[in-house]
Amino acid sequence: MMNPYRKSVIWIASIGIIVALVYYFPNLFVNGKTLYKLGLNCYNSGEHGDYEDWDKMRRAAFYFEKAVNKGYTQKDVYSYLTHCYHVLSDETNEEKVYTLAIIQYPTDAEFHFYRGDCRKKLKNYQGAFDDFDSIIKQNPSANTSMMLIMTEAP
Repeated sequence: MMNPYRKSVIWIASIGIIVALVYYFPNLFVNGKTLYKLGLNCYNSGEHGDYEDWDKMRRAAFYFEKAVNKGYTQKDVYSYLTHCYHVLSDETNEEKVYTLAIIQYPTDAEFHFYRGDCRKKLKNYQGAFDDFDSIIKQNPSANTSMMLIMTEAP
């Protein structure tokens, strides 16, 4: 039989640990969909059409990243996250997110196109060419419009 004092100390310590976890890691017990909604709320309050609030975009990107890390892989989360990075002029992370999106949606021409455009800005011309080429292979009728885009000056 356990001493009642020891039992109460264990309960108090357990509650303290749980409170500390919730305080220091508030997203630990939140699912991906909820994180996505938090990110969407920040995104909508930071997107004003003619200008963007960078702090809210950073916070939205944080929540969208956490949502992806928790396994929420809807197409919208990638689109919003890449737009946040685009607004923040973070092409490196933007390209990484497009790569993750292409892993989930390999036939999505839009993700290939924007990753190619992002790679072009990063001066990764071979990667950009590969992305544009994959769009043409997936949809041969896009050949003319893609050739115009690919010949654009960097």
